[in-house]
Amino acid sequence: SYITMGRALRKVVSLFDPLEDLVSEYDRREELRVQREEDEDDTPVKHTLEQDRLYRGFQELLKFVPGLKLALVNTHPLELAEIYSQLRKGAASAHGDDTGSVRAAMVEWVPKGTKEPLIATSRVNRGIEGEVTGPLICPVDYDLADPEVRAKIADGDSAFKITADQWPRGVYFNSVYDPADEEKGLFKSSSLVQTFLHIFTSPQSAVKFEAEDASGEENVRPAGAGPPRKKRKHRFSLSDALQWNEQDGDFDYVLYYNNIVDWFEASPGPIAQKKVDELLAWWDRYVL
Repeated sequence: SYITMGRALRKVVSLFDPLEDLVSEYDRREELRVQREEDEDDTPVKHTLEQDRLYRGFQELLKFVPGLKLALVNTHPLELAEIYSQLRKGAASAHGDDTGSVRAAMVEWVPKGTKEPLIATSRVNRGIEGEVTGPLICPVDYDLADPEVRAKIADGDSAFKITADQWPRGVYFNSVYDPADEEKGLFKSSSLVQTFLHIFTSPQSAVKFEAEDASGEENVRPAGAGPPRKKRKHRFSLSDALQWNEQDGDFDYVLYYNNIVDWFEASPGPIAQKKVDELLAWWDRYVL
C-alpha cells in the first residue's frame, strides 16, 4: 500500500522535506530539460544545494514508490491527492515509531551516570545539563567540564549558544574531538551506529553491537554514526525536549540534518569525497 511505501519517506528519503517539494523539484528539472532541448542549449546547469538535495530525495523516493512517475502524469488530481495523503500518513507513522523507540533504547547505549540514571520513558536528566547527555550534546568548541562554561550555557549566554553550526561531541568516536584533525572519528560514535541498527535491523542487533576504535585496532564498547538521515534522531533522543519540534532552543534540527546530508552527499572536492567514501566503508563493516 502507499501507506507502507510512505514509511520510507522519513526513514531513508528525507526527514523534513515535504513530499510536494520533492515532486516540484522533479517537475522543475523536467520543464528545464524540455526547454533546453527546444533551445538547443547545452551549457552546464548549476543548481543550488537545496535543489540538489530535493532532487536526490525524489530519486531515492522512486526506489520505494516506483510507480510515482507514472502516477504524476496519468492520475486524476483528486486521486493523486489521496496517494500523497497515504504516503504522508506512512511517513508520519514511521517517524513517530522511530523517534519513540530510539529515545527509550538510548539509555542502554550511553555511559552510566554516577548520579541519577537515565530512564527510558523520561526526559529527566537529559539535555545539555544532564550528567551523561550534556557532554554528548555539547558542541565541540565548548568545554563542558569547565564550570564557568557550563554556567554560561545554563544562563543562556549569547556567546555559548547550542546551535547546529557545530558538531556535538557525541557524534565522534568515544566523544573525543581532536582540534588538530576535526574530522578524526567524526560520525563514528557507537550510539549512532546503534541507532541505525535499532531502526533498520533489529533492537537486538543494536544491543549486541561492538565497534572497533577509529584505527580499527581493538574492540571497545564506546559511548556515544548511521546514515545521515538517522543522526537527527540520535541527537533528539539525548535532548530533554518533551516532544518533537524542529527547533530546540537555539538548535535548528533542519539545519543540523541538512549539514549532515551535505557533508555526505555534496562533497566540495575529491579529498573530501575520499573521506566520505572511507567513512561509508567503515560503516559498511557494521551495518551490512
